[in-house]
Amino acid sequence: MIRRQFLLRMATACAGIFGMGFTAKKALLGENEKFEILIKDYPELEKVGGSKLIKDIEIGSQTDNIIVVRKKEDEFVVFSAICRHKKCNVKYKNEKSLFVCPCHGSTYDMDGKVQKGPSTTDILKYKSERKGDKLIVYA
Repeated sequence: MIRRQFLLRMATACAGIFGMGFTAKKALLGENEKFEILIKDYPELEKVGGSKLIKDIEIGSQTDNIIVVRKKEDEFVVFSAICRHKKCNVKYKNEKSLFVCPCHGSTYDMDGKVQKGPSTTDILKYKSERKGDKLIVYA
């Protein structure tokens, strides 16, 4: 191996180790990526049972469509709106307290668990908390 190749490989290895340090720090220190929703910007969320599909939210290292539901006066739940079967956006049915995929009829409960197939995979639930007039959603 010539010196130039050696130096290039060492530089690549050092860059990889350096990058891993940031990932490890984030995991060890519990730093969460998050985003905020100003509740008043979504009139659908003013009443208990209201829901809102919000598209193209950057959370963590990905972009997702989310669905926010006001479960109680002071409690919200946030899920990925993307059905794991056909990748369609689920809709919330307040009268049944279920999420329904319009593409094939799979249903999910308020914990995101499959109630009826053909989907076999739960929808992702995001951790969230209300702080004043904001809803903080964590990756």
